[in-house]
Amino acid sequence: MKRTLWVAAFLFVNVGSGFGGDAAVDEDQAFDDAVRQFGYAGGAAWQCSAEVQRSTIERQALQAYNGLTRLFGSDQAFFFATSFGAGTIDALKQDDCTKHIETFTREMNKAQKAK
Repeated sequence: MKRTLWVAAFLFVNVGSGFGGDAAVDEDQAFDDAVRQFGYAGGAAWQCSAEVQRSTIERQALQAYNGLTRLFGSDQAFFFATSFGAGTIDALKQDDCTKHIETFTREMNKAQKAK
């Protein structure tokens, strides 16, 4: 249960609050976009990492996927997984690798603190 809290904490940071019909749609879209960005950052970090570091990123991505599935359902977990996959195969500039690794690490650390 504690692991699921870190996923929720990370994802809700990027989602505003509102009660209108359009606001709810905007919140849903913002949430989905945050999930996709997190997944892509993970995949890009995996691609940019040395072979020995990849298993750690894979383990963290699996934890995030499982947390998303438990908390929000299969749609958000699917968005995360497909975005992670895209990050692993997209052509990345070597200069951007540091940014991707830092982004994924920072967001995972935030999530871990929310336990």
